[in-house]
Amino acid sequence: MKSLLRHLLLSLSLFAAAPAQAELPLVATLHPILTEMVQRLAGDHVRVEELMGPNVNPHGFDPTPRDLARIQSASLVVAMGKNLEVYLDRLAASLPPGTPIFEAGAR
Repeated sequence: MKSLLRHLLLSLSLFAAAPAQAELPLVATLHPILTEMVQRLAGDHVRVEELMGPNVNPHGFDPTPRDLARIQSASLVVAMGKNLEVYLDRLAASLPPGTPIFEAGAR
């Protein structure tokens, strides 16, 4: 777990010098638990866009084209990994090339 947090903090530290809210980097999260974790770790240094809202069954969630469009400008995508997001390959293919996807469960 320490390794996971260290890796995530390192990724998020790249955004630490961001100035105004409109210019803050976007971190997209794929689960409410990850949203809270990123918000607590990064504070006011990033904007967080949660793809899957609260009270949604993660096993049945399938992002719509509108959901995918919301995260096109993400600087980082944070996923649970471990095959929880069965749509992760499709999501990755929809993102601009080079957009990093951090899989928390894979560390």
